[in-house]
Parts: sequence; structure tokens; C-alpha cells
Amino acid sequence: MSLYNCKFNDLALDVIQNISTLISLDTSYNYAQGTIPSNFGANLKSLQSLVMDYNYLSGIIPESIGMMTSLTLLYLGNNALNGTIPQSIGNLSSLISFSISGNFLSGTIPDVFQNFVNLTDF
Repeated sequence: MSLYNCKFNDLALDVIQNISTLISLDTSYNYAQGTIPSNFGANLKSLQSLVMDYNYLSGIIPESIGMMTSLTLLYLGNNALNGTIPQSIGNLSSLISFSISGNFLSGTIPDVFQNFVNLTDF
């Protein structure tokens, strides 16, 4: 599902997260505000590509992000996310490309990244 550059103010992530057959989601360049729901990803086990960069998403990256175990691409860059990188990110063993640059994250990079044998873009 591509919602790229649609200029939405609200990405309706609480609704989108219920589309369990979704394989790809691109909400980049909407400059939408809000947070990522705390249970986002719980129903998106088939999702392979999640691109949510260039919005104004704030708050933390929820632990539930680690439930999307089919993800190969995860871009959350250039938002206003804060807090730490959740440990559950270690569940994303198929990850090839990952970007969280341009946020306000703190803490250390979890040790789980050393286990990502397929990760080529970080």
C-alpha cells in the first residue's frame, strides 16, 4: 500500500495495522503528526517493507515493532521519534535495510544488531 506524499495529516495507523495481509506500506513524505500505536505490528506478520520516513511521528518506537518478523526493510528516519531502540528489533532477523536517522533517539544501539547477517544498509 503506497500512501507516499499524499499530504495526509493523520496516517490512520490504528486502522492500517488491522490489514493482516499487507506486504508493503509506504507512508513517507506525508509530514503527518502522531505516534506509532503501542501495538503496531501485532497483526502485520506478513509485512515485508515498512517505510514511514519524513513525517512528524513522535513518541517511542514500540516494542511491538519486533512482531513484524517478515520485515526486510524498515525506514523510520526523519521523524521526531525519541527514546531508545527497542530490544524487540532483534526479532527482525530478515532485515536487510534499516534507517532511523534524523530522530531524537537516545541510549545505545542494542547488541542484537550483530546477529543480523542479512543487514546491508544501516
